[in-house]
Amino acid sequence: MLDLAIGKNTQSLFDASHKVIGGNATDGYTLTPADGTEPIRLNNVLYWTPADGFDPDAEYAVEGYVMPAKPAEATASLTAKAGTEEMEFWPLYEEKKRQTDTPELLVSGYESADGDSYVAVEPVTLTATVEGRDADAPIEYSTDGGATWITMTDGKLTIDHSAKVDVRAHFPGFSPSETVSVEIKREYYSAEAVITPDQRGGYTTVTFAPGENAADGTDFTVYYTLDGSEPDMNAAKFTPGMKPLELTEATTVKALMIEQGKRPAKTIASQALTVRANDLDITADKGEGFTTVAIAPKNAKHVDPKAEIRYTTDGTEPTASSQLYKGEFEVEAADNGMTIKAICIEPGKTAGNVASATVAVEGLRPSCDVTISYTEADGVYTITLTAPAGKIFYALNDATEFKLYDPAKPITYVSDTDGTCRVRAYALEEGKKEGRIAEQSFAVTGISGVEADQEAGSVRVEGNSIIVPEGAQTFDIAGRRVNPQGLPRGIYIVRLASGKAVKAVVK
Repeated sequence: MLDLAIGKNTQSLFDASHKVIGGNATDGYTLTPADGTEPIRLNNVLYWTPADGFDPDAEYAVEGYVMPAKPAEATASLTAKAGTEEMEFWPLYEEKKRQTDTPELLVSGYESADGDSYVAVEPVTLTATVEGRDADAPIEYSTDGGATWITMTDGKLTIDHSAKVDVRAHFPGFSPSETVSVEIKREYYSAEAVITPDQRGGYTTVTFAPGENAADGTDFTVYYTLDGSEPDMNAAKFTPGMKPLELTEATTVKALMIEQGKRPAKTIASQALTVRANDLDITADKGEGFTTVAIAPKNAKHVDPKAEIRYTTDGTEPTASSQLYKGEFEVEAADNGMTIKAICIEPGKTAGNVASATVAVEGLRPSCDVTISYTEADGVYTITLTAPAGKIFYALNDATEFKLYDPAKPITYVSDTDGTCRVRAYALEEGKKEGRIAEQSFAVTGISGVEADQEAGSVRVEGNSIIVPEGAQTFDIAGRRVNPQGLPRGIYIVRLASGKAVKAVVK
């Protein structure tokens, strides 16, 4: 408070807000006597007198100003200039205002200090106070070297970044105090690392990145371990642009993040990761009347030799107890539309994703192949047809009609002239289409006539019948067994019980 002492009484030049009462402003102050008389300025000196005059026996002083003895010549000239009745004026030299007392500055919330330099990892608080006569003085601060001064609220200021802070006290109308300066060096902890796994089937990829508080494009280094131990700066490193890690077994990943220009993160990130067994591909290769199904891991790079593939063919979800896949298999036409589901199971990994495929079968599968064989005795050829399954149909030479083969009755073929016999045959199984036509040709020696019969009269032709001995069989030239009685004209073969064959001609 700036007071004018008049004798034993004090008359204030200021109100409670430290503003001069009334009048016009001069360098921040307005000096006006209580009776409304304006102050007089002459040669940069203000002359002022209280309304009730001066006490010639009192000493006068205005705090912060110099009040020399009243000049003897001043009264008349100032009285005349004021245009008022004669009054006494006293000079106040404004250019000699005193300096505000220097504040004390307290820094709190820092980590370490070296003189007026403070290292902090959290926002710090500056508290400025002035003791004694200037305890109510406003406190100001500047962070731009004094170019701009801002009033501190309640004498406190929070700084959350690196800065040089200047602080001073300044009563309006007084000279500012000396400046108190501190250097705040703000350091920051890196954000906690974010561990991002991606299960690929057979392996899991892992990448690292700064947490959500990090700025985009932040350069960083992550030190990590894969055995659950605590990482330090001697651990394996991961930096931006590196390929993701590939894990083939379950493990605990721990990571320490260090962003460029920051301290290591306070917290080590940790995540227990699992690996999913390989995903599968189900392929179907369509054949004629069947489809071949194969199941294989998608990722050939990470195949566990102990892996098992389990599958179902009824559309149900496969489990570890489902049918074990041992190799490709065929789906028949009768199972057209079958739904196959499969999973891969590997030790130490979670079950793989279920693969599913619906198998289509087009057309019918061909029946099995027929084997043709023959034997010859005395010009008579016995033809035998065999097949693994189904019925057999055959045709000889140029015949267009295929006949049903009776396995109990082999085909007998004879010719009266030398030539070739061509045999064609195919099998037909139930639920399948005709098999491939097998074909075989062989040379035939013709029979020139009835050989001499050692058993006289055992074979003879009477009219349109052939008389044969007991146990003999008669065949036409196409090899079909016939009744020897009432035959049409033609050549016939009689096979005796002894196995000998003779030719008989019905004319």
